[in-house]
Amino acid sequence: MVGEWLAAKRIVLVIVLSILLLALPTTQIVFESTAQEEKIVFVYGTTGAVNFNPLTGMSYLMYRGILWTTLYIYNETWGIEPWAAEYARRIDNLTWEIKLRDDLYWHDGEPVTAEDYKFTWDLLLKYPTAQTRFLKAVENITVVSEKVFRVRVKYPAGGYAPFLTGVCVPVPKHIWEEKGLTNESVLAYDNIPPIGMGPFKFVEYKPGEYIKFEAFDKFFAGRPKIDILIVKLFESTESMIAALKAGEVDAVDGVPPTAALKLTADPNIRVHTSTTPGYRSIYINQYPQPKAGHPALDNLTVRTAIAMCIDKEAINDLIHPNFEIGYTPINPKWPEFNSKVKDLWPKFNTTAAAELLESAGYKDTDGDGIREDPQSGKPLKFRMVVYLGLAEEMRSAELIREWFREAGMDLEIKGMEAGVWSMVVSDPHDYDFVLWAWTVHDPISCWYPYTSDAIEAGWSSSGYHSSEFDQLYQSLLEATDYDEYIAAQHALQEHFVKNIVEIVLYHGANSGAWRAEWEGVIPEPVHFGWYGYNAKAFLYIHPAEEEVPSPGAFPMWVWGVVAASVVITVIVIVAAAWIIKKKK
Repeated sequence: MVGEWLAAKRIVLVIVLSILLLALPTTQIVFESTAQEEKIVFVYGTTGAVNFNPLTGMSYLMYRGILWTTLYIYNETWGIEPWAAEYARRIDNLTWEIKLRDDLYWHDGEPVTAEDYKFTWDLLLKYPTAQTRFLKAVENITVVSEKVFRVRVKYPAGGYAPFLTGVCVPVPKHIWEEKGLTNESVLAYDNIPPIGMGPFKFVEYKPGEYIKFEAFDKFFAGRPKIDILIVKLFESTESMIAALKAGEVDAVDGVPPTAALKLTADPNIRVHTSTTPGYRSIYINQYPQPKAGHPALDNLTVRTAIAMCIDKEAINDLIHPNFEIGYTPINPKWPEFNSKVKDLWPKFNTTAAAELLESAGYKDTDGDGIREDPQSGKPLKFRMVVYLGLAEEMRSAELIREWFREAGMDLEIKGMEAGVWSMVVSDPHDYDFVLWAWTVHDPISCWYPYTSDAIEAGWSSSGYHSSEFDQLYQSLLEATDYDEYIAAQHALQEHFVKNIVEIVLYHGANSGAWRAEWEGVIPEPVHFGWYGYNAKAFLYIHPAEEEVPSPGAFPMWVWGVVAASVVITVIVIVAAAWIIKKKK
């Protein structure tokens, strides 16, 4: 009998240990194992476009908080503070002196100097590019010493110095000069591999897949806490969010409001929504020559009728709850905002829009329900390109198409990925409308894309060109005091609205999300926004001290209860069997 009991005990012990081992939960692996060490890897997902040339691109987070960084940065309360610069001070009304940090280095180990900034900014002034807008008021740059340079400005610009916080980051003179990048060739240079001076160094780029970076040991603000940063590139917001839920990426940005609301219910994910100093708008193609857009769009009457066929409030309520209705690049909450533009903007009324077009000679001559342009004979059927990185705006475009049809116009909608964007929208401007988003870096440079100069620089949003607007922009730059500055701001806004330069839909918010396995996220300003402002976005992130269940795993206490229940059941069954056998 004793032998039988011991055998039964052994069986029970084996079963119990097996169950307990099976009950151990799996956790997400956050380390990259190598033969030498374990590295902390953080994977960030984005739908943003990629350009490693900081002179021409729009990958602003990469320029501010990954490969490069700016002289001054925005802090969590949207104030500005020195960063790559030790200080910037005005010597007189038209001269700024800037002192670089002594511990500012390029990723190849060479010190960043005043010569690097002069070299870069001279290129931007001589060969206008995307970032020239931050230097529009600059007359010249003078090197004082290895770490000090002075900037002479042409105009006081209302006391603003956009180049301090703007993404006019430097390129390494010692490398670019050696490669002969001292002329217009810089505009076409892909800059791969890039040598920057930010918290992360470039490692690898797989177009359409990912970018790999590693922490820079000599970064002046301290080495990042993560060793490897991988930026994973997605074609759509939906696939990006699905990857976050599955634990394939650790953080994402640009989460639509409805998706952000759903993510807040997931205990494994943290969500933060930030107000963004940017806006979403509809470009109206007004490029002069070669003319690829619909010729009717050059007519203010047609643009006015189009504006009357877009119900901003309806779109906002349905798709973007809590966004701010927009009128111009200036946010209605900013002190520069001209409240008069609210009344100047055409009211939504498709019937009145139809009457306006009819009276201007845009009639439906063939009875198909679509009006024709009396000059070209082309039907008022327009093409709208929607950036797929803003997937929710496809629904906005569908609503606009319904309203257009009520007024005798039509709309062909086409979604487009970031990779082919430049081949259609940027050049050769083969579109009629584009639903896109602009980042506002400051209340001065935001007006530059609507100037005639911006067309030649390749930085115009819609090819708008007006000598009156150019003069108003110039008056903004030449403002010597606050009153002149505000007067110029108001005049620009009124011109923008009266001429339907562009249709600003709303000033929005940006939701970012990250998995709970991570701590040290600085949510403001604009968390991880690819077009955002957070220079410290990835600097202090580290694995959370407490273990977090992997995607789809049950909490530890659930496994404990299951294991205990099964163990007790097995013991009871074995004991009962032994008792029955004993009775026999």
